[in-house]
Amino acid sequence: AGFNLAGNPTLSRIGRLVHALDTGGVPVPEAAGVETLLQGARRRSTTDDQLLNESEKTFDLLYEAYLETPSKSGG
Repeated sequence: AGFNLAGNPTLSRIGRLVHALDTGGVPVPEAAGVETLLQGARRRSTTDDQLLNESEKTFDLLYEAYLETPSKSGG
């Protein structure tokens, strides 16, 4: 499914990361670190709502970092 993220390079970059985590597609260097953080969120959470809240922090911070760090793949 497409989400038309082309207009927002930061979200597009996060989309590539999520795709790599989800399907093991094109490798993304920071995927292993993000997976480790999400594993911690899963361990800490006892409900889906808690997991969403914990995971949201990771992706919010990643978004901020990506705003400051251009993608090496040009996106």
